[in-house]
Formats: sequence, structure tokens, C-alpha cells
Amino acid sequence: MLYQDDEQNITIWVKSWSQVIDACKRRLQFFQDKLNYQPDRDSSLAHLRKTYAKYLAELFTSDGDKAEGGDGRPPIDCAGE
Repeated sequence: MLYQDDEQNITIWVKSWSQVIDACKRRLQFFQDKLNYQPDRDSSLAHLRKTYAKYLAELFTSDGDKAEGGDGRPPIDCAGE
């Protein structure tokens, strides 16, 4: 913990990227185990497109393929493929 102010109900934590990633992996494992949830690439992309349509509109063409970014380079593939 970096800072805590009980009077204003403020707590600031500083964590390394490895701690953040590890916590996310453990949370995902919990959901997979308890909810029998197995995410797949297609459903994940569909959720992102629906939820963040106004931010992602320029990244995808109407047929669902990736479009080039504004600087001529292809967009980053967050799925690591």
C-alpha cells in the first residue's frame, strides 16, 4: 500500500505488472472452475464489438476482418495470434 487516508476513505496500491497479471489469471481460473466457463476467441470478439462498438468501429470492416490502422500498420492483435 502506498497511501491510505481513512478520513477520506482513500487507499492507493502500487503493484507490479506480474502481480496484476497473476491476479487476473487466478480470477479467470476461478470463473472457469466455478461457472464451467470456457471463453473462445469468437465470443470474446463479439462481446468486445458489441460493448465497445463506438471505440472499435475503425478497427474492423463490415465483414468482421481487421482493417488497417490509421498509420498504415495493422492493429495490434490482443489475442496474441
